[in-house]
Amino acid sequence: MVTASQGATRVFDVPAGDAISTLKRAAQQAGMEIVFPAKLVRGVKTNAVKGDFTPEAAFDLLTANTALTVVWDKQSGALIVQRQPASPAAPVGPKAAKIDEERVLHLDTFTVTTSVGTYREATTTAGSKTPMSTKDVAGTVQVLNASFIEDKQARSLEDLYPYVVGMTRESPAASGFTLRGFSNNFTNTMINNIQFDGLPGGASRFGSPPTANVDRVEVLKGPSSVINGVMDPGGIINIISKQPSVKPGSSLVISAASFAGQHSPLGQDVSLTATLDSTGPLDEGRHWLYRFIASYEDLNGFRQFDFGKNYYFYPSLTYRFDPDTEVTFKIEIDRQRRYSSQDSYLAAPFLLIANVPADHSLSYTDRNNEEYDKAETYNLVFRHRFDNQWTLKLNVRDVQHGDGRTLDESHTLRSVLPVEDSSIVQRYRYSINTRRYAYYDLNVYGTVGPETFQHTLLFGLSAGYETHEFHRLFSVDLPGAINVYHPVQNVRPQPYELGVVDLTNNQPQDAVSHYYNYGAYVSDQMKIGQHWRASAGLRHESYDTRYYDSAFIKRTTTVVNPGQTNKPKATVPSVGLVYQPDDTTSFYASYGQGFKPTPPQSAPLPTPTHPAAATLPSEKAGQVEVGAKLDFLANTLDVLLSVYDIKRDGVTQAIPLSFDPVTNAPLFRQTAQESKGVELSVNYQPRPYCQMQLGYSFDDAKITGSSDPATLGARVPNAPRHSANFWGRYNVPQGALRGFGVGLGLIFTGDRPGLLSNIPAQSMQIPSNFRLDLAFYYKWKRGDLGLNITNLLDKSYIASADTELDVVPGAPRKITVSARYAF
Repeated sequence: MVTASQGATRVFDVPAGDAISTLKRAAQQAGMEIVFPAKLVRGVKTNAVKGDFTPEAAFDLLTANTALTVVWDKQSGALIVQRQPASPAAPVGPKAAKIDEERVLHLDTFTVTTSVGTYREATTTAGSKTPMSTKDVAGTVQVLNASFIEDKQARSLEDLYPYVVGMTRESPAASGFTLRGFSNNFTNTMINNIQFDGLPGGASRFGSPPTANVDRVEVLKGPSSVINGVMDPGGIINIISKQPSVKPGSSLVISAASFAGQHSPLGQDVSLTATLDSTGPLDEGRHWLYRFIASYEDLNGFRQFDFGKNYYFYPSLTYRFDPDTEVTFKIEIDRQRRYSSQDSYLAAPFLLIANVPADHSLSYTDRNNEEYDKAETYNLVFRHRFDNQWTLKLNVRDVQHGDGRTLDESHTLRSVLPVEDSSIVQRYRYSINTRRYAYYDLNVYGTVGPETFQHTLLFGLSAGYETHEFHRLFSVDLPGAINVYHPVQNVRPQPYELGVVDLTNNQPQDAVSHYYNYGAYVSDQMKIGQHWRASAGLRHESYDTRYYDSAFIKRTTTVVNPGQTNKPKATVPSVGLVYQPDDTTSFYASYGQGFKPTPPQSAPLPTPTHPAAATLPSEKAGQVEVGAKLDFLANTLDVLLSVYDIKRDGVTQAIPLSFDPVTNAPLFRQTAQESKGVELSVNYQPRPYCQMQLGYSFDDAKITGSSDPATLGARVPNAPRHSANFWGRYNVPQGALRGFGVGLGLIFTGDRPGLLSNIPAQSMQIPSNFRLDLAFYYKWKRGDLGLNITNLLDKSYIASADTELDVVPGAPRKITVSARYAF
């Protein structure tokens, strides 16, 4: 059963056709169950529906001037198809409050179902900001919907990353992933290729976004700046949050988890979570809709001292003026507190992963090291559909964020022989930071032209503002060193114990960044005859960036950066072509560009023609992609095959141990990179109670241009050439075990370098790893029970690395028991 309930406006793209298929497709896009016998609707042709509609309005349009009507069952929430004489003057839809009592069917409110909620999504707005069938998109979009998220018992996006084709975890941070070979963890701004309901601005810096308020996750592969603005070229994640619902309902989900590995015995590190979700109308006319989600996490990690205590609140309210106009206001309140080990995971003496401690539960930082995230996010979405079927949409997102941490940061690794004597010099770091994001997007789209040559036009304006204020109060080396393999914590004095630690080398800092951007974009999605689709788009963006750094060099009393500005501009195009010889086959080719402004503080090495005060040009990327999307076996087997080549120029990187001769500020250089690869995605649902999906990616990402001979031709860090995943679920359809289900997951990540170097001894090669996941389910009338086991075989592996002092271990075996109760 699809878990998303009937809500406010949803995205529909249903072509005209046979009712037996269009009704199912519309119900899937509405996130609702539909019930009808095939003989009832056989031979009926329904209308096309494309745009943002409420489910009621969508089914009104779909069945207008036909012999069908769709009604909504109040108790079960399912849609029921009935046949009656068509009445063009009075179309009907699933408007339960206005349906005569004799036309309302009453089903059992809670029934045990053996159906597996489909993982397949037929529509998306990720590629164009307009509702589109995924087959019409000249590119690759992967959607992880509510059914998949629930089956995986994913607590955060980090739990979903291994099942995104071409994505690899890079760090535990909110943006810690690579996609199509390119890192997203070191972007110039804090936005980091993650959007929320179509706009950037995350509520967390250190932690991966939670899934308590997530309806689905759309991953658009490759550069798409025409639609999404500034981004890294690997792709973008768009998190679609849950909407207020017409159907009243509440649910409570609780879970308990414990690691059960070699160094983390079962029951030693127990985590508890609870999420309450309540939604429904506030008035009889169903103009006011609400949703309130509250979530609490009491987490204990498998590493020493690791903990997290997090609170999340997601109130939202929708007002529907009429079927064509609505406004939704959402608030997100985050409070996160956790053990601080960011950038200070395990060490690898002599740049060898083999020298990483075998006990992955070790921690080098003191017990009292903590970090926090706190944020308030406000999101406003206004939609109005005009009589001529054009739609106006205004989207506003404002984030006010603060974070801070107290950390014994790993600063220098002393690699010695014997290797067991290697040690770490630590630096005490205490910082408090504030951020503000404000983003605005206004667009209008609609369809013009005849059916044989139809245009869906989109015109939009965007603006944004980011400010980052980094306040470092302490940054001072601690006395002595800590052993890599036998660390002893909480024995050294801290800098705030004045007179014990020498603070003359402390270097406080106030660094302030401002980013302003203004953009305009246009696109055209064309339907050319019966078999061809084409697309074209253009975006122009202007940036105004400013940076100031108050830290000063004590020997010269010179301020590191008294202030720099940069005002880059970019105009980027995109084009695409799709050929559909029949309803089950699509071949496509596309070209798209991406861009990213260079931070104003990135001064290059001084030359007679390029002085140190100048900034580097902005980064640009272009992707060529071709592929095929195929349906087999009566639309139960979907296959997506894509081949891509991304070229990236002007990638700004800090030059190791290189500083401005006057200010001692770090210097930067630019490199060129290229990523070429193949991706395969397969989704197969042979029966309603059985479903599986698998993915494979080959990616070759390298440095193709650099002034440093040691990096030219090197593989991009944390980007494996080969990666694959599989997930399948089966529910017992009948007999004594009816209601039970089992899920199986497989994840393979190939070897990859942790550091950027073409010298094998300096690239810190990470071995390949394989992980097996297992799950058991039981569905009953009012809820579900689940038992999920990740890393079933308790494999010890390294997940990622970015320095010899920051090698991130994979988690050992973890057992999670969950229960969901609906009321």
